[in-house]
Amino acid sequence: MNKSNGFHGAGEACNRNGTARVLMLAAVVVVAVVAGWFLRDFAASRMGTLGVSGESSGLASDDSGSEVGRVDVAVIVAGELTAPLLFEPYRGEIRARRSSSLSMRRSGRLAEVLVHEGDTVEEGEVLARLDVADLDVREMMADAELAAAVAAVDEAIAGPREQTVRAASARVRQLASQLASAERRLERQELLSRRSAGTEQELDDARYAADELRATLAAMTAQLEELQEGTRQEQIAAAKANVAAAQAAREQIDVERADSQIVAPYSGVIAIRYFDEGEMIGPSQGVLKILESDPLEARFGVPPQVCRAWQVGDRLWVSVRTPAEPPETPRPKRSQAGYWCGIIVRMQPQVDEVTRTRGVDVELTSPAKQDDVSEPLLANVHIGQTATLWVPLGSENAGTLPSSLSDPFWVPTESLVRGVRGLWSVYVAMPDHEGTAYQELVPSVQSSEAALTSETLASGALATIQRREIQVLRSAGPLTLVHGMLTPGEWIVSEGVGQIGPGVSVRVRPKTSNLSLTEISPGEAERR
Repeated sequence: MNKSNGFHGAGEACNRNGTARVLMLAAVVVVAVVAGWFLRDFAASRMGTLGVSGESSGLASDDSGSEVGRVDVAVIVAGELTAPLLFEPYRGEIRARRSSSLSMRRSGRLAEVLVHEGDTVEEGEVLARLDVADLDVREMMADAELAAAVAAVDEAIAGPREQTVRAASARVRQLASQLASAERRLERQELLSRRSAGTEQELDDARYAADELRATLAAMTAQLEELQEGTRQEQIAAAKANVAAAQAAREQIDVERADSQIVAPYSGVIAIRYFDEGEMIGPSQGVLKILESDPLEARFGVPPQVCRAWQVGDRLWVSVRTPAEPPETPRPKRSQAGYWCGIIVRMQPQVDEVTRTRGVDVELTSPAKQDDVSEPLLANVHIGQTATLWVPLGSENAGTLPSSLSDPFWVPTESLVRGVRGLWSVYVAMPDHEGTAYQELVPSVQSSEAALTSETLASGALATIQRREIQVLRSAGPLTLVHGMLTPGEWIVSEGVGQIGPGVSVRVRPKTSNLSLTEISPGEAERR
């Protein structure tokens, strides 16, 4: 009984193992069939995409010239695309031509501040004042001193009064009479002394009295002569000097009064108000900051090799906000929305040690000189905003390209093919010289090196693809400037590059779409 049960269990195990093997085999067969199906479809699609000729697919060599299986591609002629209007943007900052911190020359209490931040002021307008009560008192004292000095000058010029001269003359006559009486008395005393009738004391008294009167008369006579001659010129000059000193003291008060207020040195806008009324301020302490508003200027840092030929007065496009449309002309000639005309007003002679650029200051104006009404700069542009200087490239700036390069070409950006090791290449369609279509279309072409033009290019020409390595010099939206193993007149594939490869036979047609940068915004061009 136990033996039969063992044989029965072994048989069930064998059945289960056989079933598993069958299922596994079936799964392998299904996977192989599906893989073969996909590989066949991929090979067929690859052969159709590459347009492999009959020779490469094992067919007879006499089918190589057949147009069956050729890929249609669009080409452009190397050298026939004109250089687009491109600009190199340089960042800068809108700035005022003049900026001043306004302050008082004397200390005091701030009585009035007549403006606020953002107010527009005119040249000569009073902006703030100090309390000048102390100056009022000093002014009255100075006026009194000046009046006294002027009166002294007038008195000196007028000389002594007539009454004073007559009084002095009468005093001289009085002294003369007294002197005559004293001399007569002296004579009598001398006579009495000779007769021994008088004393020596009486004689001396009479003699001294006569001498005293004689000296007094001489002094009064000199004073009378002085009064009659008038005031000396030196005294008049001294009096006038006192007047000048008094006037200077009075003018000093006027200067201090002028220093007690702030006057706008030029027309502009108030940027900062540092103090309010009632505060005590010291001398040379800034109260307001003013910025000149018209004309506005912008400073840009430009490499020296770019601006080496620029001169003061040259015009360039300047934008503050990114405009919707690129400039229509290389240089400002007429007004265009979103742009200002930047006139170069000064160029820094030295190169900045950090940025290695030269500072270029441009004045923002309207491009149209015939405009009678000037554009309101403050309404659209504010000091401190970032501005962009648009420097035209192309024929005017051909020197920016490396001098070792020759024959650079503009090609459609879509014609570029990524090569190995990060390089770039393009596909060139070389005409099939043996093909009947080429013999009918271009009978004058004798070799692949012959120059082709857009006139010799027609739809239906047969060609073979070759890869050419190139160097990308500049990219500008739909167009790219390249240099490499290209010659003028060659057919550069611009459409269908993803369907072809080197050695593939193609049918070419000219590219008819208009290639330009008119639909590329400055923001996109700047980003590229």
